[in-house]
Amino acid sequence: MNQAEKSNLKMFLFKFLIVLVGITALILLGMFTMVFGLTSIISFFDSSEVDQEDLVQVIELDGQITETGNFNVDITPRLVRESLQQAKFNNAEAVILRVNSPGGTVAASQEIASVIDDFELPTVVSMADSATSGGYYISAAADSVKAHETTTTGSIGVISVIYNLEELYDTIGVEVEVIKSGEHKDIGYESLDEEERNILQNLSDEMYEHFVSEVSNYRDLPKEDVYEIATGEIMSGTRAYELDLVDGLGGLDEAVDRASELADIEEPNVQWLDTEGIWSGFMVPMIEDVTSLDNKDYNPKVEEVPSEFFGVEFRYQNGY
Repeated sequence: MNQAEKSNLKMFLFKFLIVLVGITALILLGMFTMVFGLTSIISFFDSSEVDQEDLVQVIELDGQITETGNFNVDITPRLVRESLQQAKFNNAEAVILRVNSPGGTVAASQEIASVIDDFELPTVVSMADSATSGGYYISAAADSVKAHETTTTGSIGVISVIYNLEELYDTIGVEVEVIKSGEHKDIGYESLDEEERNILQNLSDEMYEHFVSEVSNYRDLPKEDVYEIATGEIMSGTRAYELDLVDGLGGLDEAVDRASELADIEEPNVQWLDTEGIWSGFMVPMIEDVTSLDNKDYNPKVEEVPSEFFGVEFRYQNGY
């Protein structure tokens, strides 16, 4: 191979290398654009929707109240806290919580009510089909509460269910042995004796007293009046209004009017906060397992069955 051929070969290899590098760069740029460009596009459209004046943000709270649970079927303190933070980030001037819940666990209800009470923007609850027990508890913490005439609410009380499987185990030949440290550590594993029943009743009464005190505080009602209401019974929105448990009757439109009044807004820009799907995945990392959003095999009836038959759990919940 003469010198001219060697020179041409080097030039060809150099050009080939340049083309190869260019193609590789284009591929990488395309991948980068697909990943980060999509995020930017979504963020652009989302921000264009929410970055407006006179924004009233509607947040849907639908499901049982629990400390941790399935993101799209339960109400958790984290969901409420981060949804409110997102509304504030969106420059909302008022928030409406659309509550549809039978209640749930005691501590989670207390924490959510505290989060709502501490939130600095005007907050109005719009009750949907049901806001009973813990659902009412978290609603009472808002600045104003609206309910439909036919909303079921109230059910101020505490419940705990203990499954006694002794006879069943005897029938199928299962023997349970308990090793414990602490006299009452095995409460709920066998039939309750009088002392154990009193222990649990006292604990239930303590949680009941807390519930009554919180309703009295949030609703500015005399405690004696709340005691008369707090029988555990459910009631209509109309009855709740007569008893001053809610501030007015009506649906979402009436809640918007009240939120606008509290925020001094003449023409409210009402928008729902999207807490599911791609948008929340990019904007609000509220969930640790994104696959749970598309869990088509989820059966709420199965989830309502306690994972353990033994043990004691107290709930602010109706129909538990």
